[in-house]
Amino acid sequence: ALTKTIENLNHGLHGEDGAGGKKGELATLEEEFKNKCWAQKQKHDAKLFGAFEGFRGNSEKFKGKVLQERASNSATLESLEALEKKAETVFGPTPTVEQSIPSIETAKVVAHESDAILKKRVIGKENVDIAAMIKKLGNSDWVRGGRAFYEANETVCPFCQRSTTEAFTQSLNEYFDETFETDSKAIDDLATNYKTDTARLQQQIASVIGIPSRFLDIEKLKAEKELLDSRVTINIQRLASKRKEPSQIVELESISNVVATIKALIDAANVLVAEHNKMVTNLAQERRDLTAQVWKYLLDEEIKTDLPLYETKRDGLNRAVAEITAKIVTATTDKGTKTTEIRALEKETTSIQPTIDGINMLLSSFGFRCFSLCKSDSGTCYKLVRSDGADAKETLSEGEKAF
Repeated sequence: ALTKTIENLNHGLHGEDGAGGKKGELATLEEEFKNKCWAQKQKHDAKLFGAFEGFRGNSEKFKGKVLQERASNSATLESLEALEKKAETVFGPTPTVEQSIPSIETAKVVAHESDAILKKRVIGKENVDIAAMIKKLGNSDWVRGGRAFYEANETVCPFCQRSTTEAFTQSLNEYFDETFETDSKAIDDLATNYKTDTARLQQQIASVIGIPSRFLDIEKLKAEKELLDSRVTINIQRLASKRKEPSQIVELESISNVVATIKALIDAANVLVAEHNKMVTNLAQERRDLTAQVWKYLLDEEIKTDLPLYETKRDGLNRAVAEITAKIVTATTDKGTKTTEIRALEKETTSIQPTIDGINMLLSSFGFRCFSLCKSDSGTCYKLVRSDGADAKETLSEGEKAF
């Protein structure tokens, strides 16, 4: 009974061919309403095309726009004659609003140039017994570089291959004390941050060049970017040198004047963009107002009767689909429960059916579909059958027999 119920419900939902039923009715309704909406676009497109911009090439999107306007349009209703006359000037060839050029962030990059660590000679602690020799030779960076080999060689001098004393190791560690390590980290951080911040700045400028504004002097901007790129490259090399030899004083090539010129170019272009946009603002508002009035005309005059009928039928069909779907879910759940109860009852009776069900479930769990067990005509024996019900006993392959 439940199987029949589910079958009837599915028939009501999808129809006999899977394209009917309530869902089929809903699809037909949507298609018919879409065509009615599209007919209005074709009817008025020649004179009111500007109001349909963005929806002229797709009937489904046009129908969606109709429903959107239905929910939100509060424009005044004008006559078709008045709309068409106004459209002659408002929707004619006119300048469009231009996008302003994104500003660039330069403060962080320029600030790196005055970092105090650049002018600091980063050397070890001077009151250690080996400090005098290192200072005399001026080879603090050389000693620092050799520490890695010294530690990797287990405190054996990597040059003379002689073991050193614990006191020497302690002196070496004390010379490169916590202050030295902190300053070294500051150099590393500066080099990393400078590279990251300048890369971000260069990408911002490249994006501006990639989408050029007609109000921007692109050629001059490109020339300034080339100058910026060359100075950034030099500075990255100098920072790499500072990382390698912390005792050296380094001065970065200033990019402040370059980025100031670039910002000035962008600011000047944005002034022109703002003036242009102010000029077309009133026209843009008129276009928006007229567009809303055109959609209002379609809603209240052209499809005034079609729209509420469509909404009533659509809402009714959606409710029916939801109710039928819920009933299918309930009936399917009940069917599963009853199937479980039947199997439990079969196990309690003197019957070969539980064995048949158990073996068939085992075959299914192995993914085996070549044959299954069923009850023989006598009702007391088993037989092997194919999926179409044919007797499989005489047609078993060697592999099937073994299985």
